[in-house]
Amino acid sequence: MFKKQHLVLAIAASLIASGTQALETSIVLKNETASMVKDGLRNGEKTFKADTTGEGKGVYKFENTAQFFLNDDIGENSSWHGEFKFTRDSKAVDGYDGHMNMSQQDYLRELYVDTQAGDWDLRIGKQQVVWGTADGIKLLDMINPTDFREFNQNAPADARIPVWMVNAEKYLDNGANVQVIASLAEKNVIPGLNASGDPGHPFTMMGVDSITGEVDGFLHVTPALAGVASTFDFAANNGGFATTSSTTSTALSGFTGLTVDGFANNSNAASGGGYYVVYDINSSGDAQQTGAMLSYGQQVTYTSAALASMGITTPTNFYTSAAGQTFTYKYDGTTITNTSATSGTSLLYGMAENGATGYTTYANNGVTNLTDPVYSLTVPDAAFEYMPMATFATFNTFAEMTTKYISDDSDKTRGNLAFRFKNTTANGLNYSFNYAYRADSNPYIDLYYRDKSSGERLSVEYVKAGNAFGLPVSSATASGVGTVQGTLITADQIPTTITSLTYAQASAAVGTDLAWYYAGQATNAVTTLVRDSAGHYYGKRAWGHNATVNPYNDIEMVFEEKANRVHNIGGSFDFAFDTEATPVVIRGEWLYTKDEMTPVIDKRILAVGDLANSLTMRKADTFKYVIGADVNVLTDMMVSGQFIQIRNLDYVDTQRTCTTQLGSSVDCSTYTADMATLSMSNQMQRAEENKEFYTLFLSKPFGDSGEGRWNNIFLYEEGGGKWNRFDVEYGISDQLIGTLEYNKYFGDKNTTFGQMENASNIQIGLKYLLQ
Repeated sequence: MFKKQHLVLAIAASLIASGTQALETSIVLKNETASMVKDGLRNGEKTFKADTTGEGKGVYKFENTAQFFLNDDIGENSSWHGEFKFTRDSKAVDGYDGHMNMSQQDYLRELYVDTQAGDWDLRIGKQQVVWGTADGIKLLDMINPTDFREFNQNAPADARIPVWMVNAEKYLDNGANVQVIASLAEKNVIPGLNASGDPGHPFTMMGVDSITGEVDGFLHVTPALAGVASTFDFAANNGGFATTSSTTSTALSGFTGLTVDGFANNSNAASGGGYYVVYDINSSGDAQQTGAMLSYGQQVTYTSAALASMGITTPTNFYTSAAGQTFTYKYDGTTITNTSATSGTSLLYGMAENGATGYTTYANNGVTNLTDPVYSLTVPDAAFEYMPMATFATFNTFAEMTTKYISDDSDKTRGNLAFRFKNTTANGLNYSFNYAYRADSNPYIDLYYRDKSSGERLSVEYVKAGNAFGLPVSSATASGVGTVQGTLITADQIPTTITSLTYAQASAAVGTDLAWYYAGQATNAVTTLVRDSAGHYYGKRAWGHNATVNPYNDIEMVFEEKANRVHNIGGSFDFAFDTEATPVVIRGEWLYTKDEMTPVIDKRILAVGDLANSLTMRKADTFKYVIGADVNVLTDMMVSGQFIQIRNLDYVDTQRTCTTQLGSSVDCSTYTADMATLSMSNQMQRAEENKEFYTLFLSKPFGDSGEGRWNNIFLYEEGGGKWNRFDVEYGISDQLIGTLEYNKYFGDKNTTFGQMENASNIQIGLKYLLQ
């Protein structure tokens, strides 16, 4: 296939060949070298959960660039312009070290023709259009997407991504200006928001790292969770849980009465909690595990044949090996020799990190953020701590699940349309009205389950409790189509309080012999089920009274990157007030966006283990505005101050507290999350309904002939985040320019700018101009 970059280069060559000898060329050679100035872990750098130090100080950027600018006339009324950029950054992470299509490091940065059609001025081709003038934020400047590879540091002209468009502009008889733009839709470049996650990128935001990060990102945490589910399936399939005094488990499918909290918080062996993991000592003196985890009051009787099936062929400690003889391991106050007492927390952590005896296939070994040695629901910061009400039957649903990140670029073909009207009043007020119908440059992530083989999008169901066997669903037909056995409920009906059987209630229901196997079981816990359109329920084991492998287990959680179409309505104004000392310019911009996608976290859905539906992107209308003032003081020093506010007009905040199986209180609210900073480490941070920023910008030339200029912008973010950028540019000669830049991030680490504290850096550069 003839690639697009080959086509545009051919067009450029044709334009050069058809030009006259008036072709103007210039070249800019540039080097930028940047180093971090702080030690510590940066977002996206973790390769292991235990990492605490990160890369530390050091050069992260050694970028050499050659830019070629070409300008020429085409006949008497037209001209063309081309800009080609070749970059190599030997210190950048993979994918950012050189050319990247539709980024600030695209080979073909600009290529357009200026011409006329009647009284319209046309600029046709790849270009950038500047509508906004606000410092530190983009509002009206929405025609071109942005490359955020260095967060907010790059100058807007460099960070802006030129796109293919037809840009038509005309002046009316009264001096007003009308501009109409039809352009292709392109997305912002956001480090980490892709299938690879850009491991090691120093400017990955916490919210992005929570999606694709190797340690904290649910793209990787989810299959690790599935692996732990598979480990528990192995334990259950091998008799890991006593179901009566003489039977043990064969699968997780019937465990609708046992939740993560019911297992993990069973932690105090001294007062009748915790578990005994049963061992026997063989004739060689080696401990051999039967796999049984006995809770208080439970006991299980094994036959010699059953023990032999577990690999204990020469049991010597508790009974003779006469055929058919049995032995009962007890945990009911009677001392049990050669067993190990442990807490539920330790068992959960051990099985998640190390696997089970004889089954270490999915041992996590601290690679992803699954659980901690200390299980805490008060301040959750690991995956299992966010799903305390998930049943072990839910583990059966997701034990075979994998994940996949895909990108939907179909909206590019629809294009964007934008319009601006700009005018000046008789008293000198400049104003504009702007409108755009476009694909939002900020992509969003759509999470859902699908069948990996067929691609069918699967449905989610919530089932409260189960039948007499604890099954939430059973296979009622030979084809495997399931029938719900518990109570089918909606997400809004998920209980906020999990109730459990007392020993007295269990004794009255099933008798004292079985009471210890029913006491403490949840009566209304919710199991998350996934099914296809034909009614097949997915899971590792068949949903029935056996432990056969379910043929419907090819489940995949998809992270699909999409662009949502939005309406943007905005405007701007500026007005100069004459004073005795110097004019003061008051300016402002505003933007109303309809149907912007914002993240909403539902912690109640997350608590029952449904990851895909716990984080949804919902349409919301937003209103953003900037009010600023500019003035010159102290001999050509420009001072500019701004107030910025971002208002979410459809903000979600439903406060809710849930009570788990063992009586712990957990936050299970539903709220709009902060896309930039939400993380397991900060309890999936809430967004502000009205977020405010303040900026102060200073700029002043220096040198005998004004050959240098320094600039400083300071930004304060509501919540305590701060950013200060100081930069200097100095013309050493007519052709050689030196640059210096220092970016300091500080303040609360759970804010947009404060999170980058360890990415504070200093950059130096040299530019050489050839005409």
